[in-house]
Amino acid sequence: MMAKSIVKEILSRPFPISDEQRDAILSNVRYTRVIAGAGAGKTETITRRIAYLYLVEGVEPSSIVAFTFTEKAAQSMKSRIYQRVEQVAGPAATAKLGEMYIGTIHAYAKRILDDYFGYGNYSVLDGNQEIAYLMRHGWGLSLDDFGRNYSGRIGNFLRTLGMVQSELLDSAVLSKEAPDFYHSYSKYMDLLEENKLLTFATMISKAVEHLRENSETLEHVKYLIVDEFQDINQAQNDFIQLIAGDGGI
Repeated sequence: MMAKSIVKEILSRPFPISDEQRDAILSNVRYTRVIAGAGAGKTETITRRIAYLYLVEGVEPSSIVAFTFTEKAAQSMKSRIYQRVEQVAGPAATAKLGEMYIGTIHAYAKRILDDYFGYGNYSVLDGNQEIAYLMRHGWGLSLDDFGRNYSGRIGNFLRTLGMVQSELLDSAVLSKEAPDFYHSYSKYMDLLEENKLLTFATMISKAVEHLRENSETLEHVKYLIVDEFQDINQAQNDFIQLIAGDGGI
């Protein structure tokens, strides 16, 4: 099928799209931002953008990374992409789509840490598991200044920790400006490391740290697509910029 015919199929099936969506799908600028409300068709636009990159521009699926806010959203996007590609180019064209990464930013950070930086034997604590872990081990972290009762101290410590990690605050500044917190923070980071544990926040911060020192690691990624970009924090933004490098977002 000729490129023009493929483009026409992508833009018209399974239903026509707006001129703004068309511009985003066919964009050849380095950075493209899509601003739209809920239900306006952002996921459909992203889906067709990926189909266009693969079927028309000849971009290898292994060089495309797409971040979604949840795993459920990732599954929905994967399903749509497979359907669109099959509709336009037939079942055989879907064979290499499994090489593409579509999932959450945290899962990708863990994949990078596992594949390139030796974290394959580390386990991940989700939010609830981290609270439970701190309830068991927080007695040795010097949290007396974080509240009147133990559970309150854990909650206050976690909120402060979240802010520090999401903004990637400098350890030297923390040590100088908030020495008590830094003492507890350092002990907690050491405890996680001793037990080979990662949290959602430390997955991002460690990935950022390693990629800053090894900028060539993800040179194969040529296109990075981020859904719900407005919801990311500073650490995630740094991670995204390191992945994108000279590629397109």
